[in-house]
Amino acid sequence: MLTNNVGPIDRVIRLGLGALLLLAPATEAAGQLPVWLLPAVGVVLILTALVGFCPLYRLFGLSTARPSITTGAKRMNYRSIDADYAVTGQIEPAEMAAISAAGFKSIVCARPDNEDFGQPSFDEVAKAAEAQGLQVLHVPVSGIVSQGAFMRFSEAMKDMPKPVLAYCRSGGRAASLYSMYKNG
Repeated sequence: MLTNNVGPIDRVIRLGLGALLLLAPATEAAGQLPVWLLPAVGVVLILTALVGFCPLYRLFGLSTARPSITTGAKRMNYRSIDADYAVTGQIEPAEMAAISAAGFKSIVCARPDNEDFGQPSFDEVAKAAEAQGLQVLHVPVSGIVSQGAFMRFSEAMKDMPKPVLAYCRSGGRAASLYSMYKNG
């Protein structure tokens, strides 16, 4: 199975460089190289960008793609801030088994209930998380992180099992909490 290992910025670079290499034989830049070599490399770069998979990356264990968790037909991307903390957008109660299987030990919700129509409540997420043995914390943040929210988060982070998956609508507030925690 081809696992996506080419991230979005990498894809743009590959597409641009591939297009340039397709045109290279028409310039003096080709020099002493065989006329087919640069266009062939260009085609490979474009193909790997389109399919999102690079065999050389797999060979060397590299990836520029964001890590993700697959839950049925849905794929949830997350961003690792460091080895102990990752952030993502809204999670669903049905995703808890996959989140636990991915190795996360705790969940932090930085999103207030009823922020968006149809958003699962923290209680629904917490119940599903606890059923999977995950520790949960609710630190709702609307706008700027309050001192009380920061203090509650800081105290909890000292004892929460790691790694932690934190979420809000986009992951931004969850990342801000951790940034404040790490920077004092």
